[in-house]
Amino acid sequence: MTAGVDTGTSRRPMNRRELLQGLAALASSGWLPSAFAQSASSATLSPGQFSAASLACTGYTFDDPRVATAMLRALNDSVGRAKLVGLAKLAVNTPPAQLDAALKAAGMERTAEIVVAALYTGTVDGPKGAVVISYDQALVWQACGWTKPNTFCGGQTNYWSDPPTGVSS
Repeated sequence: MTAGVDTGTSRRPMNRRELLQGLAALASSGWLPSAFAQSASSATLSPGQFSAASLACTGYTFDDPRVATAMLRALNDSVGRAKLVGLAKLAVNTPPAQLDAALKAAGMERTAEIVVAALYTGTVDGPKGAVVISYDQALVWQACGWTKPNTFCGGQTNYWSDPPTGVSS
């Protein structure tokens, strides 16, 4: 007797195992819309590809691979894996002078703004609110080489009172 099917005799409800087997068969059959299944063909960015995209978008990359991996994971949650992959491909394969126009043509301007803001600030707006990935390793500190994160020491006490060597007042 087939579970859950009326064969003219008695009818019994489907048990959990039969339900899961049926759902697995449905998912593997190709009848389930792709939005419901994560396929092996779902594109993802490797940490190296993410660093290349970061360099193309900002001119900088994270020094610490753990921070880069955490940022990649948070951005996947924030903007979506497909959009992040699309942005990375566009950024890496487009000459810098043409990137703004390419982003606009692809409708990816907002995604690029979100990603670049996250990279520079070290903070990602996620589904549950803002998440600080790294304050002291945010790319803004590389971009503004003349400054440093708060609480980072620049040298001995009063190091800032004397002009840098080779500079006259």
